[in-house]
Amino acid sequence: MALRNLAFTGAGEREGWVTLYLERDRGVIVFSRGGTLYFTRQLDLGFSELGDPEANSRLVLEIQRSLDYCDSHLDFDRPSRIAVVPFQGAGPAFVEGISADIGLSTSFFELSNFVDTPALSNGMAAPDWIALGAALRVEERKL
Repeated sequence: MALRNLAFTGAGEREGWVTLYLERDRGVIVFSRGGTLYFTRQLDLGFSELGDPEANSRLVLEIQRSLDYCDSHLDFDRPSRIAVVPFQGAGPAFVEGISADIGLSTSFFELSNFVDTPALSNGMAAPDWIALGAALRVEERKL
């Protein structure tokens, strides 16, 4: 849900997003639109494996399979972009490669899009982004 919150805050009401979150040995892909989380997909690979062409191909294949599932099974327009939670060792070449292979605009989440404080930097670790996403939860209830 924290990843859904990051996508919702970054995208707004109408745009569908794929959020990619990678830890050292695992990851998750989250498909959301507005405040709705449509589905998640667990990955059995993490950032420690990236750089290996076979692992990179597996990651692209998992994202593509998820997009195909979205197209064929959900009442959900194909997402317009992929947002990557920054992780150790990730650089511009990673997002450029994903964008070229998948054909969707791909970028890292930028901390300045969520908080306006000089005390924080874009050097946050992946778990810190989860904590930020949890703090971004907005719930409007009408009784």
